[in-house]
Amino acid sequence: MSARFLLFAPGTRFPDAVAAALIERHRERLPDLTSLTLVLATPALAAPLRAALARAAGGALMSPRLLSLGQYALAALPEDSPAPLSALACRLQLTEWLGRLRSVFPGEDPSRVADALFALFEDLALNAVALPADAEGFAEQLRAAYGAPLSPEGLSREARIVHTLWRFYAEEIGDRAPAIARLRGLRAALAEASDTLLIGFDALARAEAALIAPALAQGRVALWTRGAADGRAAAALSELGQRLAQTPVTVAAASTPRSALLDAWLADDARPLHARATALAMTTSHAADSGIRLVAASSAEHEARIVDLAAREALLDGAQRIAVVSSDRRLARRLRALLERAGLGLEDRVGWALSTSRAAAAVSSWLECLESGFHFRPLLDLLKSGFFTGEPVQRPEPVLAAQLERVLMFPRRDAPAPPVAGLAALAGVVDQRFPALFERLRLAAAELPVNGPAQLAEDWARALIASLSAVGIVAGLADDDAGSQVVATLRQIEAAVRGLPLRLRWREFRALLDRQLEEATFRPAPAGSGAPRVALYTLEQTQGLCADLVILASATPAQLPGQAPGELFFNQSVRHELGLEGWRERQALTLARLRHLLEAAPRIVISYAADEDGERPQPAPWLEALAALAQAAGLPPLHDDSLAVRAARADSQIAARHDAEIHPATMPAPAARPALLPRELSASGHQTLIDCPYRWHVRYALRLEAGRAPDDPVTRADFGERVHLILRSFHEHHDPKLPPPYRGVFDEADPAPVIACLQALADAVFAADLAARPLARIWRREFEALTPWLAQQLIARSREATVQVEWERPRSVAGWTLKGTVDRLEEDADGQRIVDYKTGARVPKLEEIAAGEAVQLPHYGLEAGRAASLEYWKLGGGDRDKDRERVQAVPDEALTPLLNAIEARLAQLRRDIESGHALPAHGDDATCERCDYRGVCRLGARVPA
Repeated sequence: MSARFLLFAPGTRFPDAVAAALIERHRERLPDLTSLTLVLATPALAAPLRAALARAAGGALMSPRLLSLGQYALAALPEDSPAPLSALACRLQLTEWLGRLRSVFPGEDPSRVADALFALFEDLALNAVALPADAEGFAEQLRAAYGAPLSPEGLSREARIVHTLWRFYAEEIGDRAPAIARLRGLRAALAEASDTLLIGFDALARAEAALIAPALAQGRVALWTRGAADGRAAAALSELGQRLAQTPVTVAAASTPRSALLDAWLADDARPLHARATALAMTTSHAADSGIRLVAASSAEHEARIVDLAAREALLDGAQRIAVVSSDRRLARRLRALLERAGLGLEDRVGWALSTSRAAAAVSSWLECLESGFHFRPLLDLLKSGFFTGEPVQRPEPVLAAQLERVLMFPRRDAPAPPVAGLAALAGVVDQRFPALFERLRLAAAELPVNGPAQLAEDWARALIASLSAVGIVAGLADDDAGSQVVATLRQIEAAVRGLPLRLRWREFRALLDRQLEEATFRPAPAGSGAPRVALYTLEQTQGLCADLVILASATPAQLPGQAPGELFFNQSVRHELGLEGWRERQALTLARLRHLLEAAPRIVISYAADEDGERPQPAPWLEALAALAQAAGLPPLHDDSLAVRAARADSQIAARHDAEIHPATMPAPAARPALLPRELSASGHQTLIDCPYRWHVRYALRLEAGRAPDDPVTRADFGERVHLILRSFHEHHDPKLPPPYRGVFDEADPAPVIACLQALADAVFAADLAARPLARIWRREFEALTPWLAQQLIARSREATVQVEWERPRSVAGWTLKGTVDRLEEDADGQRIVDYKTGARVPKLEEIAAGEAVQLPHYGLEAGRAASLEYWKLGGGDRDKDRERVQAVPDEALTPLLNAIEARLAQLRRDIESGHALPAHGDDATCERCDYRGVCRLGARVPA
């Protein structure tokens, strides 16, 4: 193939197709392909491409030179060219300039402004954007770009500031700027290029494309990539072709049910969904499975378990390569832990934030020691970190550490920290090794006077490294993956500020250090056994990806295509007018990469979870449209709950491993000590005791509280609270802000007064919600539809009975003090009727109540003592056809035997608990799925008989 711009169809196994074409094109050179240069769009392509070349060659092969575009350009920089500055050095230079002009951006952090300016100037260079020579011309250009009658003063000020700093940047940094150096090197490399192939690129900056286009036209360079030739996913490649002045030659792939579905999904077709679905159904069998599954998770933890289980099941089925694609770092951390628990490694192509490593924490602990005057907490963190090396205390043994902790906390926790000399004197009484330790700390602290005046950033950087070296941390970091990267980052800061007249206070330099540690990443070695077969990518790293299973995680509207990034300078439309990359280009590129990804493996699993607990999980709109199209065309549904159900089951999880010598033969049964055993039992506690005695043991005996967010999101429970308040206020004066209770006549022939009272109460109760959130309008309409039925019930049930609402009277039963709040208690000559309101979708079935598994209503019956009737009022919705089904009552003939059986069961449970009887987790799926205590659960443990 001699095409200069070759486009492989999305369903192609890209590394294999590239390797086959390369070997066919250069077969006469085999086995020596070292004269070829392959420039890769992402480093993730290197390993699979080398393996594919070896397979295609059928034997030993001298591999081509594989480089990234940046490596290719910088390797060709002329020797007489000025050495390029790092991005950090450029940002710091801008920070120094802005420090002289503190009034220019009042209220803004100069480092943040410098970062935004650096990104803008790099974009200008990479996109070959030349600003007008004078600030007035630039202001006029901005005025035309904004296209709105904006303040001339504001425009000219913004233009003047940006233009002036751009001129400074061009004059002072000029050819040493990273983007300029990259373009200069690329120009030199392309001038000598031959047998050079660009692989996997789906986007190039305008200036890069302008340099590549002539070499491409002359045939000295070729570009091979993968992507769609038409449809909405082709916009990014179409833009790339225009910049290169090339029309791609498309290498088609065999059509499959999946490719047909994806083509129809992203076709430039204005027809409505049903018309496109009809056309798709005519060309695709209704039984054809696309191999794509959308899986909804109930929480972030559930999603991590879904991804973990999907990967493990695929490996058991023989998969050799699994790709997880996500930009959610929290999910990545949890997934790594789950895979390592199963003995599997995760190859993280993204890299972990250096600031989250133990190595960075050790550095931070030392700096906190200096800033706090050696408070005991950061000092103990430092000594126990494992990075504190050297004599006299290398890694304190537990006894010595405990002694030191007592010394450091002397005389009390809230006392001011004594000086290092005082600590040395105190510690010397306990152990003779301590004075030498604290002397070492004192000398190291003297290297870095954090409470001193502002000084040059260069001096701060040099003093920081000297202090860390003196205390022994630098030596301790050397043998650690993250630690060596921390040291490298410190050296980079030192090099970037060398000779820079930037004066900073310590807190400003500390902020600079923290920011660099947050931006830097490292790739820890996988902890699992054997070569890792699960790799983690971002969507940007997946050009040319091929795998046996692809899991696209966190596929939510916030992640795909993602929110438009905020720009400190210029909005998106102005950036577009200036010739800079904007949000539309990034969206088009995201959609193209998503199209490639969905054909990168025989099986695709797409998972997504709600952003907040209680919300309904929703996939990204494009994926929801894909599922809707498949459903409308009569194809197998893409939404699949089976994996989510399996992942929530306890028997699908891998238990944490322990060393053989400390793993007991049998796990002890949990037992509540008599002092911990509660006497009171609420209705919810009673239900928990029936659902899972272990869960009850953890919550009510050990009193372990599950974590809760500070501000819970609005859920269905909030609607239930409003309904309960309305019905309570109908009968009793509860809140002075609400209308008075109903005091009229209960007449079935005239329900209007009751309805009017309910509506007035509802208006008052929902008023605050209606002003704060749109969801409240749905709640108000739902209650309004429910009002006629409620009025009918209240009239019929309140006429001849004494009604009490929010009734509670604890009562001793079977060794327990039963308590709980009854929503409504009606008492007449026939006895007591207990009513519980249910506003949610889940209402216990009569079969569950009769079997003694749903015990809330019977609990209230035992508490009341003379219950003649137990019933639920189902208030979830306003459908009149369901009104006759709203009351769900326990049959009269079953009530007495049911209450007697539950009382006997309570007595037996009390005896078992008091005697230390085993309380294992039951492990039924429904209970475990909503349990907050799975981290301390004994489910799966062996217990004595």
